[in-house]
Amino acid sequence: MHPFPAGTKVQTSESYFKKFGRRVIGTSVEMNPFPLNHITVVKWEFQEGNIIPDHLGNKVMMMSKDLEVYQVQ
Repeated sequence: MHPFPAGTKVQTSESYFKKFGRRVIGTSVEMNPFPLNHITVVKWEFQEGNIIPDHLGNKVMMMSKDLEVYQVQ
């Protein structure tokens, strides 16, 4: 079973933020054709820090180890 099934709200981890200076919040999307557990496709909905403007609102492949379930602050 994938750690972030489609529809799961996710955010990047603190270690990702320290490494890249960017925080991303989004929603995981259907994994086909990438059914690998170590990759999660995320539709980026919010960024802070070192943003990548072209990724906002788009689906981006990310390493699952860099993600966690989004917790409303």
